[in-house]
Amino acid sequence: EVESVLGAARSHLLKMASAGVEGDNTALAFACAMARQCFLNEYVYECDEKDAAAVDALRDKITQTATSGAGPSPLQVAVAGAYFALSILPDGQRLLNHTWPKPVQDLLDLQIGHWITEHRLKASIPKLTAIDDDVSRKVRQQYEQNPYPRWTKVPPSQERLPLVRYLRRSLPLANIRLEHGPLTNVLVAGCGTGQHPILLSQALEGTDILAVDLSLSSLAYAERRAGELGLSNIKFAQADILQLAGTGKVFDLIDSSGVLHHMADPFAGWRVLSRLVRPGGVMKIGLYSAIARRGIQRCRDLIASWDGVADPDGVRHFRRRLTALDEVSAVDRSGDFYSTSGCRDLLFHVQEHQMSLPQIADFLESSGFEFLGFLINQSTVVRYCAQFPEDRTASNLTSWHIFEQQNPETFLGMYQFFVQARFEE
Repeated sequence: EVESVLGAARSHLLKMASAGVEGDNTALAFACAMARQCFLNEYVYECDEKDAAAVDALRDKITQTATSGAGPSPLQVAVAGAYFALSILPDGQRLLNHTWPKPVQDLLDLQIGHWITEHRLKASIPKLTAIDDDVSRKVRQQYEQNPYPRWTKVPPSQERLPLVRYLRRSLPLANIRLEHGPLTNVLVAGCGTGQHPILLSQALEGTDILAVDLSLSSLAYAERRAGELGLSNIKFAQADILQLAGTGKVFDLIDSSGVLHHMADPFAGWRVLSRLVRPGGVMKIGLYSAIARRGIQRCRDLIASWDGVADPDGVRHFRRRLTALDEVSAVDRSGDFYSTSGCRDLLFHVQEHQMSLPQIADFLESSGFEFLGFLINQSTVVRYCAQFPEDRTASNLTSWHIFEQQNPETFLGMYQFFVQARFEE
């Protein structure tokens, strides 16, 4: 409902800008806010043919006036930024040379200034491994086109904790046995646009974080944001998880949340990572639940039957078709449904596997890891413990499987959990 209202408001602003109506400061501030929102959701709102023609005309007008030196009006720039990223304009960087009202200047910094910075950073990001695997290349291409997730803010910084205390606070019921001494080396395997390693950097005391990903576009976004926040203990690099065994590195904590299920063989990727954690070290893993994602899988199957194309126009088209059907109820509660990159990741991903808890238990048994516990809301843990009081550490995957079957939306986001490697004898 909100999206529909905002889409209508954007269309009205387009009519104003096309007619040469400048409006007042309130209209300009609202247009800039709209442009920021649309840029961050990657223009996921529908645009009909009439508005599309008006946008083309506005783009041409801005291009002509920007190169002539006269410059477009502030409202024209703001409204254009609500329909496309201003960085795609020919000579769009010239807009930075004009003097603008502050809301427009901030918008240009977001849509053009950040693009310039990220384009420069791409050339400086080190490449740790080759990317030869066919699926890895396809996944990389998706995230080069649509870095995910798009984000702008992190929660306020809290007290930084040593790794041992951080783990015990995350899993208060778990029986965690860790060696004394500094635990400092952290790997984030599949860091995306950097939100997760940045949150870890703000939560952990005295750690060095290596954050790797397939996509240079995602890594450049991450590098820029970490620099803006003044974080110097994160090193970003391009790498394929499948090739990391050749780097010779060992880590106290490996975090790979929401990545393994996008590999050709998730357990093959997990085995590579398991060889990089020191004895007694800890891994945080995120995997999709087959039970929780049944509704999402129905939507994916439906889109596949429509022969959907996962470009921005295709995402917008199939969102509209889904909203006319009952199936949309399976996905419209997800925040990912409301941005182009998020919706592509949710419904159009080039590679996705879904898991069950028995599969995860079998892998842990064969690979020498102990399951420590889920990262999940406290109310769910209380309900689980009431049903299975004998499981004092809330770590019995057989019992959790029963609980999930009875409560199929328990892991709607994904399974997120910690495991610990066995100590050397």
